[in-house]
Amino acid sequence: ELSLFNLPIEIHYELENPTSPETSYLVEIPAIKFLRSVADNLRNFGEVKIFGIARAFIKEKTGPRESRRLLVLQAKLGGEGKGEFYELKGTMDALLDSFGVSDHWYDDSVSVNYPWAHPGRIAEIKLGDKLIGVIAEISRANEEALKSKGRIVIAEFLIDQLLTSIESEQEFRPIAKFPAVVRDVALLVPQDV
Repeated sequence: ELSLFNLPIEIHYELENPTSPETSYLVEIPAIKFLRSVADNLRNFGEVKIFGIARAFIKEKTGPRESRRLLVLQAKLGGEGKGEFYELKGTMDALLDSFGVSDHWYDDSVSVNYPWAHPGRIAEIKLGDKLIGVIAEISRANEEALKSKGRIVIAEFLIDQLLTSIESEQEFRPIAKFPAVVRDVALLVPQDV
């Protein structure tokens, strides 16, 4: 999987006792496994939408740094990617709004290297100046390497930054003194009214 995305092995930690050869490295880019899963599922289904939480292991001089990521991916057979990108963007807007994070924005001047992303179809998701995620279409070369039958789009959030943003955006209101009453009223009126 690392070779599919032209990722050097040196930037990953190798496990001394892996459960299988496919899991012998702690990957820095957890999207790899999800992309492969979407490409495999696209062979059997016309549309695929998946999400998950994964860990990224970043190699640093002081040792490994672990980062949790929320990944949301979707793909359609024969899709061109543009419609899927905007559909996923709308889903992410709704998700962030439901978390109470309404002042997020999309920055198309990308500051981090995403080797799996199409260079012209990527945007970082920011809250103020703080990076909380990225949304992108997968590059053609990576889709060909995965033998995908459709265009794949992905949104990846840094969970720790996202949780910090959610906690700072929360607003508490006192419980209402009287409970709300919801009623459905149907009226019958003459035709001429």
